[in-house]
Amino acid sequence: MNPETERGAVHTLELLPAQAIAEPIRQYARERMAAALQHHDQWREAIRNLDAGSERVKLLTDSLRDRAVREAVHVLRAIHALSDRETMAVALENVQSRDANQRANALETLESVREAQIIRPVLRVWEADSEAASTRDDGAGTRILEATLDDGDAWIRACAALAVGAGDPAPFRKKINGDGSKRFGWDGAR
Repeated sequence: MNPETERGAVHTLELLPAQAIAEPIRQYARERMAAALQHHDQWREAIRNLDAGSERVKLLTDSLRDRAVREAVHVLRAIHALSDRETMAVALENVQSRDANQRANALETLESVREAQIIRPVLRVWEADSEAASTRDDGAGTRILEATLDDGDAWIRACAALAVGAGDPAPFRKKINGDGSKRFGWDGAR
């Protein structure tokens, strides 16, 4: 789905009496939760295992982080329709705040709302900012680039192709130009 269309649809959903269609809303929230956690985990692995000094890699990691947060916000907006709307509106605003205290209060509030079992897993998108710097895994850099080259989001794929160009592109040539095309506009130049 187009991100702008999805954002508008989720925002409209917040305004409707949604209890009659609660299960499809929960299913949508679970799907977005899985996507948010996937991109969050990829972001963490990329931070740990790719060249942090490369602007190309930074674009990929920033894009993965942004995508994880956007997906997590979609989860909260969908659940907003099924929960105490006033509480969820304040929590949704505060979880995106730059103020650490406001974010902490929002996370605490979100853990106690009616649909918390759906929300809890996605909260780690906001909780884990400091967890990224950890032990490096020798093969993880290649795995993360392969996974992001196959991502469903064209922007993430393009960022991954650009990040491949920051290192040794040989292991990724087939994936990038497997059909002979320049799928991502990468010409092999560094």
